[in-house]
Formats: sequence, structure tokens, C-alpha cells
Amino acid sequence: MDFNNLKDEEVRQLINRLKKPFNSKKFNKRYQEAINTLLNSVNFEEIVVDSDEIDYVVRIYRGRLDPSRFSIHIRFKEFQHHLVRLDINPSQRHMNPETNEIIVGSHLHIYSNLHDKKDIIAIPIEKSDFPMVRELEDAVEKFFVYNNINR
Repeated sequence: MDFNNLKDEEVRQLINRLKKPFNSKKFNKRYQEAINTLLNSVNFEEIVVDSDEIDYVVRIYRGRLDPSRFSIHIRFKEFQHHLVRLDINPSQRHMNPETNEIIVGSHLHIYSNLHDKKDIIAIPIEKSDFPMVRELEDAVEKFFVYNNINR
């Protein structure tokens, strides 16, 4: 598989492939600590591995100023390309290349080989197959389901 030029079908297969934490005990302990911070900042990053031994990094980030704004992503550890990234209530607008469509509000990025930056295309949540979310804990749980991450 060429991780710098994945086809859409390969991306979907990777998203659907079962992924588990490299170290479940550490992952779950750190996850609970991060999520239980309520309105504080969150900066969680851990390794998950799929059934073909591909390593990914899962990151959950929420700054300290606006708890309603956060981002969750899963990226390839070796290649640093995002497979999926969820941005909830981002502070800036996003402009998609080619169409110049301006995306305002929560959106999803899914790996695309159309550009060097694989996650440059944003899909508004309401136009994606990702469920609507507002709270961090709900978003993380749905992100894990969407990406088949089994804690």
C-alpha cells in the first residue's frame, strides 16, 4: 500500500479496519484522565495498531480558552498523513481547494490523494456520514466507532 497515494477504497478499508491501543491499560488510563478534565485543556496522544500492524497516532486536543472547540484525529505514525480529522467549532473558516467552497463551522477531513496535504479537503459535518456532536466525550466515542478503534 502506498500511504502517500491511497485510493478512496483503500482509505475506507483502513478506516473500517479494527484498531486497538498499543498498550490498552495506558491508553485507557490516559484517556480517562484527559476526558475527566471537564472544561480544562486536553492534549491526549496515543498509539493504536490495526490488524495489519499499521501504527497510527490518535490525538484529542482542546485548548484552555474555549471548551466547545476541539479536534480529534487519527494519523499514520510513519507518514504523518491524517486518515480522519474532526474539527468541532473551529475558530477559522476553511476554504477547499479547487471549488473555493468556504466551510464555516464543524467539519470532517478524510484522507484524499488529490493534494500533497492529504487532509486539505473539509466536509461539513451535516454533509458527511459522521454523526452530529457537540460535546468532547460524545465526539470521541463516535470518532472511535467511526474509525473502528476498540479501547
